[in-house]
Amino acid sequence: MLQSQTTGSLGRIRTDPALVRAAVFAIIVGQYGYTFAFIHLPTDLRLAFAGALLVAQTVLAGVALTTRPSLAGGLIVIAAVMTFLCWGISYGSGFGGSHVVLDLRIMSKDVQLFIAPIWLLAFWDVLRLRSIALLAMGGIVVGGILALTGPPNPFPGEIWNTRFAVITGLVTTVPFDSAFFILLNAFIVDQLRRAGIISPVIAWPLIAFAIVLIIGYQTRTAWVMLAAYYATSLYHRWRHIDFVRALPLVLLGLGAVSVIAFLALSGEDIERLGSGRMASYILRMEILSNRDWGPLLFGSGPDTDKFRTAVWWWEEKDAHNDYLHVSIETGLVGVLALIIFLVALYSKLPAFGKPLFFSLIASSMFSNALLSRPTLSIYLFLAMAVSIRLSGEILPNRSHRTIADQT
Repeated sequence: MLQSQTTGSLGRIRTDPALVRAAVFAIIVGQYGYTFAFIHLPTDLRLAFAGALLVAQTVLAGVALTTRPSLAGGLIVIAAVMTFLCWGISYGSGFGGSHVVLDLRIMSKDVQLFIAPIWLLAFWDVLRLRSIALLAMGGIVVGGILALTGPPNPFPGEIWNTRFAVITGLVTTVPFDSAFFILLNAFIVDQLRRAGIISPVIAWPLIAFAIVLIIGYQTRTAWVMLAAYYATSLYHRWRHIDFVRALPLVLLGLGAVSVIAFLALSGEDIERLGSGRMASYILRMEILSNRDWGPLLFGSGPDTDKFRTAVWWWEEKDAHNDYLHVSIETGLVGVLALIIFLVALYSKLPAFGKPLFFSLIASSMFSNALLSRPTLSIYLFLAMAVSIRLSGEILPNRSHRTIADQT
């Protein structure tokens, strides 16, 4: 009887657009609530909240795959299966050593990375754009008030001695998650501004406020994402000019020459570049080059990318590079899975949504960024879904729409 009731519920979700719309909206609102409540909830309640959201997203992803099959959705499923296969093989074969255990909490977060874009990019047409605009604007305003009025976050040795108060994240002294949350909501606001859903008079001050917060958090990865987003936006706008089309290669060459010249003239140890990131990258490339075929192909398992370096000698740290992180934990097969996942995302995006993709790519080069933070990457996927809907429905008829039509 229970099975028949469950089947009936799924059947109603598949056939009732209003129910799908309500489910999508409820999960999005729940995610915002979870983000703000994170640091205030006891561990058990926080895990229960996250688990409920994950179950709801999994059900919605299943509905999306069965009712709206697409090439992108299929590619994401293939990438997920390949990643899970790497976990199983590496753990079963002991590639990471006897001390490695499969932590379900860590694995469930990685599962969400694949699940969230499946349902968000499939059900883009049911998004309540006015409601999402209010959530994104509210996220920046409320987050900013909490950041500015909360206890300062001391962090000696940085550009300033203190950062703004943390508003979300597992470690309340580390502001990365807070900065990413503010930045991603600024991206959503900017996407809605481009389509006229949010007035520029409102959007630009909010985006400027978000930038002030991101600078105050001193999270350089967020700065890289912001720069990549607006640089690629400008490139897309002016790429019909020959010089602009050639500019990326010119800047890449100048950057390489500048780094080489700096090392030659300053005598700086290359391992200390990027606050010690180069030492981390070199160590992991050495580890990969010395691996046998088994761990090279399938990795050493979840949560095994933790090493000390000559620069970061005081504790074990992750790669600070999502691509090397994946190479260590899921091997070359996992890297292929990641490429498939990224191709799936790129293939769904309209032209003016592409900067969202390149901001993700850029951030992952210098940190364990959104690909390692699935509970925050959902806001990036939401921004991508918004860009798809705006491209498909709003922009072609922009002059005939009002904000009331976008609910």
